[in-house]
Amino acid sequence: MAMKDKLAIALGSRLVSSMLLLSVLVLLCIAVLFADKKANTAQESSERQHNQQIIDAVVASYQQQITAWQQQTLRLAELDETKQLAKTKNIFEIDDWKTVANTFFPTAKAVCLITQEYDSPTREACLSITYASLKSLRQLNTEAQADVAMIMQDGQADHILLAAKVPLDDEQQYAAVAVALEPVDIQMINPGLLPGAYVEITQGDMSLGILTTLGNSQYKHADPVVSQPISNSYWQVKLWAAPLATSASLWMIFLPVMLLIALIWWVREWWQKKLLRSDADTLEEQLHDLQDVKLKPKYPLIFQEFYGVREFIQQLAIPEKKRPVPVDEPNSVFVIDDEATEADLSAETETSLITDNEPSNHDVIDYDQPYENKDAEMTSPQQIDDEMVTDEFKSNRLDETVDNRSDVLELELNDEEEKTDKNDSSIFIEPDSSDGKETSPEPTINFELEVDESPEEAKESFHEDTQQSQLTPEKKLELNPPSAQNMPDEGIFRAYDIRGIVGEQLTVPVMTLIGRAVGSQMLAQGVSELVVGHDGRLSSQPLAKAFMRGVTNTGCHVVDLGQVPTPVVYFACEHLNTHSGAMITGSHNPANYNGIKLVIAGKTLEGDEVHALYRRIKTGAFEIGRGNISATDVTDAYIQRIKTEVKPERKIKVVVDCGNGVAGKVLPKVLKEIGCHVIELFCEVDGRFPNHHPNPGEPENLKSLISEVKSTGAELGIAVDGDGDRLGVVDTQGNIIWPDQLMILFSRDVLEKSPGATILYDVKSTSLLEGVIRFAGGEPMMVPSGHSVIKNKMRQYNAALAAEMSGHFFFNDRWYGFDDATYAAARLIELLAADPMSRTPTQLFSEISQRVSTPEIMVNMPYPEAKRFMTTLISNFNADGGDVSTVDGIRVDYADGWGLVRISNTLPALTLRFEATNDVELERIKQLFVEQMQQVKPTLALKL
Repeated sequence: MAMKDKLAIALGSRLVSSMLLLSVLVLLCIAVLFADKKANTAQESSERQHNQQIIDAVVASYQQQITAWQQQTLRLAELDETKQLAKTKNIFEIDDWKTVANTFFPTAKAVCLITQEYDSPTREACLSITYASLKSLRQLNTEAQADVAMIMQDGQADHILLAAKVPLDDEQQYAAVAVALEPVDIQMINPGLLPGAYVEITQGDMSLGILTTLGNSQYKHADPVVSQPISNSYWQVKLWAAPLATSASLWMIFLPVMLLIALIWWVREWWQKKLLRSDADTLEEQLHDLQDVKLKPKYPLIFQEFYGVREFIQQLAIPEKKRPVPVDEPNSVFVIDDEATEADLSAETETSLITDNEPSNHDVIDYDQPYENKDAEMTSPQQIDDEMVTDEFKSNRLDETVDNRSDVLELELNDEEEKTDKNDSSIFIEPDSSDGKETSPEPTINFELEVDESPEEAKESFHEDTQQSQLTPEKKLELNPPSAQNMPDEGIFRAYDIRGIVGEQLTVPVMTLIGRAVGSQMLAQGVSELVVGHDGRLSSQPLAKAFMRGVTNTGCHVVDLGQVPTPVVYFACEHLNTHSGAMITGSHNPANYNGIKLVIAGKTLEGDEVHALYRRIKTGAFEIGRGNISATDVTDAYIQRIKTEVKPERKIKVVVDCGNGVAGKVLPKVLKEIGCHVIELFCEVDGRFPNHHPNPGEPENLKSLISEVKSTGAELGIAVDGDGDRLGVVDTQGNIIWPDQLMILFSRDVLEKSPGATILYDVKSTSLLEGVIRFAGGEPMMVPSGHSVIKNKMRQYNAALAAEMSGHFFFNDRWYGFDDATYAAARLIELLAADPMSRTPTQLFSEISQRVSTPEIMVNMPYPEAKRFMTTLISNFNADGGDVSTVDGIRVDYADGWGLVRISNTLPALTLRFEATNDVELERIKQLFVEQMQQVKPTLALKL
């Protein structure tokens, strides 16, 4: 080969070109990154050190002044004159005491001796008592002096409050010294000492919380570079500095290099096209030579990918050699047995129908792999129709025997059994909707495949001929229980839903049986249409398909909502006027769990109503018919309904953490539609929950949200569970606002518009709720935990509002009465934005009365054992004078707190929670419960 050709091959080689480009880019990146990092690191280190020195100096200056103020206040509180006046409360001695006090604070706006505790703001005291003042004075219950705070009046700084407790011999007496300094006393640093920087002294994060500023405000951009609290105060120092300059020389080097790379690539593309054209011309020449029967021995090509084409063209000119038939081959003649071949082919076709369309593990869901990947392989209408017919055959056999490792059903009947059992219970395969006649006892399978089916129709084949079928005029009830092998685990039928482990307790055959039981129960209640949705778990879609197949086999119709949050299913029940719905969801449980939440005829199933489905499956009392499945989307209607109903008065910045649950498709959109500034966190739906478990009731699951709220300066953090019906909230400082605290806000708001309304709360909620609701003019009622129980109690008592400690909120004043985290979040934002005093959410939350409490504590215990354990515990519990309630488990209320233990209805565990007025009382109540529980089970490990 000529040197020119070899050079062309080398330059045209992808490997050489790619290696050359990669080397240039790697070297360039390394050089730029190293130089940039070195320069920036040095500059950033110097800048950080300088900024830290500034903020340390500012903090130290303020800290010194605050310490001096507090020492003076404490000395004044410890004076004998102060103690004497606090004991006698002699009004004739007040002027003498103030003369002494003024020597401690000559420039004070006011110096007061407070001898009573205030429960609410007032202007009738020595100085105005605000909510912020109350917080500082309450701090004296546990500490000798309060943190220094700036008290605001009508949005303006009014005075700096200093407070110290007066030590008295009688612990029942209360006395405190309060000093009000002028707001200007906070301005104590010369702005000239802060070149190239800007400092704000703030109380809180809102603009109204700025107390004073130092330096040039032109440096304030975005978030502060350094922020540091001032000890023994509610203040913090925020520093902004001149932005870090970027070295221009790096860009001057980098830009020409980029242009050079672009030029190299352009030359390479041009050269490669030239070489490709050369190979194309060579192959074209070879084809012409083949046609003219004058092929040359060699046709040089540059690209190796064309070598095979060149060789193929060369071989076309070589005559094929014929193999002679040996004379000693006795079996060179073959006889085909048409009858045998036809039988073999038939058997092979039937086997292929089963094995190709039904994987051997079809009923076991692998929740680590997306289900959609399995559907992607079914591309032809023929394959889809085969699966539809096979599934229809399987789902309608009332004597089906389902192998737990396969969804393939085998009908095993012999001639003798058919003759002897003709008068016994028939085997019903599929009702004939055309003439309404009973199906013959002889089982038959009719595989009808329409070859002219369009691709669009083939895509809808999952709905199992539903476009052609309507409700059968005459439905048939068959008593045909499933085999013991196929019988669902009774333990999955819980107090207010169905919940179990995927692949063990919940499989495709089990979900089909549950669907048939639900459809049969619907028809028994005069209902024939059901909306169905599923969450984002990887097992939910196949389980939903199996469930819908079972429902339609009873003659009921299904409206498939697709992947939606649970509240959207409840909304669809009202919006589409079905009043019946099913949600396939594992809610807040781990990724390997799933289940069903059910509403039939407007009533959420609970207790024995859920267990009745198990009894129906056990007896095989299924209706038989043919229903259809239609798909619809109500999400936009749901969003528009909330947008119309909820209108916040101002824009609130909020971080939304959906935990990769299905609410990520709806919640951020709703909050944006009502005018919020939304920062999304883990809002991509991922059924594996890769970032954290989607249960906002666990503080561990709120760490990412708290961090994001703090780093972005958001006013609020919102978290929801896996299916979007549980709400969690944190404020701008990262404090968790528990659901019973939110309930106090919601109750006051609802009762303001609906005085006298009934409000429900569950046994896990704070004891403060009863007093708050009564004080606001409402009727409180404590009920058992569980979304189904609470919704049914709301209907019974026509309650305007309800909630449970797990984060379910039920609004019945402007909403439909079902639990909805998205709507509850919107109502919370509306409430916070409408505060007449323009307080921040953190300020509002801080004024909610609260006690020391624990989150929900889970103690693992299988359900049967937990039931026996609770029966024994309740019978033998020594409440030691407490008020015992057995509404749900056992709750004992004392004067200073309460404790609860009950059976979890979502996990195999006991649920415990405790609350008290202080830590000492909380530990006492916990220890009492530990002792009582360990008397029932001494080996029980309890770390409370």
